[in-house]
Amino acid sequence: TVSPKQFAGTFLPPAPAVRAGMRPLERAGLRVSWNPGETIVQAVGPASAIEAAFNVSIDRFRNSNQLSYYAPVGAPNLGGALRGLVSTVTGLSDEAHLHPLGQPISSAPTNGCGARAGGYSPDQILSAYNFAPLRHAGLTGTGQTVVFIELDSFRQADLNCARRRFGEPPYNVTVAPARWGTPAPVSTSGGSESDLDLQIVHAAAPGARLVVYETDGTVGAVASAFAAAASAYPTAIMSVSLGGCEVAALDHAGHPTASPDERVWHGALER
Repeated sequence: TVSPKQFAGTFLPPAPAVRAGMRPLERAGLRVSWNPGETIVQAVGPASAIEAAFNVSIDRFRNSNQLSYYAPVGAPNLGGALRGLVSTVTGLSDEAHLHPLGQPISSAPTNGCGARAGGYSPDQILSAYNFAPLRHAGLTGTGQTVVFIELDSFRQADLNCARRRFGEPPYNVTVAPARWGTPAPVSTSGGSESDLDLQIVHAAAPGARLVVYETDGTVGAVASAFAAAASAYPTAIMSVSLGGCEVAALDHAGHPTASPDERVWHGALER
């Protein structure tokens, strides 16, 4: 384990170089924020300023499902002091929206909870992963923090119901004060991936502190949430039930597949 200072000194550019790279973005009219040790520089402003800073045109497109999204035409071009410092630019497109896997449960609620009966009990989870010997030795996760990067919200009532159903200790859940976009709502008939993540980890480590970071599922939002979580909780365990094709992620980050004749709008966007 290395400290944030050691990490920055080993893997990140020197702070003066990063600050010098931020100045052209500020001159272009963007609000730029960064703290030493962070892996992401955030720049916010209208589309016209983004286009000037990154030498790119941001337009609106329609995908095959006729859903509108904005994206840059071509890849962003970083020059001057930023060249060689930045490895990836995200947030220039809202085409890619990661989403929870599966469909909401449609059966009537049972056992007083918002989901049908079924699934695994805490004891079954402990058995499946052979955690029972650790619990018998008194290891409950007390003193540990687990951070969750989530795409949808959770319901505290669901967690309380599960706790009562299986006789578990109370959940120690904190939601990060900042949100990156609006997360997907929880289905009223049961069906939250966040609920599932929290319940499984609580079953394994009921004494751990659980911290939830909520995002809207866009690539830039998820990356920003990761950076914020790593900065706020550098020694925490990260729980991330996300998967996908790396090539698709690169395409969504800045290379729209729409042809020019599908371009439908261009103008000022706040991002």
